[in-house]
Amino acid sequence: MIDQCENFSALFQEWDIWAPHFFFNRETELISDTDRECARELRTKYFGDLADGVIPPRNEENLAKLAHVLSLQTFSGPLAQDTVQLFSRVA
Repeated sequence: MIDQCENFSALFQEWDIWAPHFFFNRETELISDTDRECARELRTKYFGDLADGVIPPRNEENLAKLAHVLSLQTFSGPLAQDTVQLFSRVA
């Protein structure tokens, strides 16, 4: 699994740029300060208090954590956003 994650270092080095794309499915120009803050909170929850640009050890445990976070977002994030938009139009 470690060999399959070539961009692990780039993600953590530029967390504020890439994490909102992956976690919130945002285009670059639509990423807000709130999106960045939420992405930082996810990083802290799963990887501890890392200074900006610090890369956690690239090991099976951390890759599994990253895969878990990404898989949760893949299925529930867009659905939640679409549901909110749907109900806001109905109400």
